[in-house]
Amino acid sequence: MPPNAWLGIVVFLEVDCLPKPLKTIWIVIVPRSLLPGSTKSTGMNRQRLMNHFPPRRMYRWIMKRGDIWWASLPTPMGPDPGYRYPVLVIQSAPFNRSRIATVLIAVITSNLALGEAPGNVHIAKSDSGLPKASVVNVSRILTVDRQLLTSRIRALPDRVMRHVDEGLKLVLGL
Repeated sequence: MPPNAWLGIVVFLEVDCLPKPLKTIWIVIVPRSLLPGSTKSTGMNRQRLMNHFPPRRMYRWIMKRGDIWWASLPTPMGPDPGYRYPVLVIQSAPFNRSRIATVLIAVITSNLALGEAPGNVHIAKSDSGLPKASVVNVSRILTVDRQLLTSRIRALPDRVMRHVDEGLKLVLGL
């Protein structure tokens, strides 16, 4: 552990390529107001420092497999989806409960013509909680940062998730 007198955000790194005595590195990030010679160097205590640099919040919700979420996807490049889309979480429960910052999703679209493609699954408005009948596009699987999922809509019923699982098996050759 670094000395308690160190103020700032402490980052701990273990670097495999360094020799044994240098394997552990501590990096302290200190606000400019705490640096020597600063005109504002008086009066920032540890509590104010923590308010100034709040620790990164853990994810508020544990995403569950089968949940439909609104996702704010980045600007699309080519045929990739972008902007605000409903998505279906298809990642398994142990990974959803982990600290991994990403989640595996399938894009949901209101283009019902895509429902005719092999593996894609029609979902009724009443099952999805979306404004229109939609299609889970199992051939459009993405890994995205969890922070891009903005709000949970609802969980798909088990009977619909069984169809999604069959579609994923078909697309992935499992």
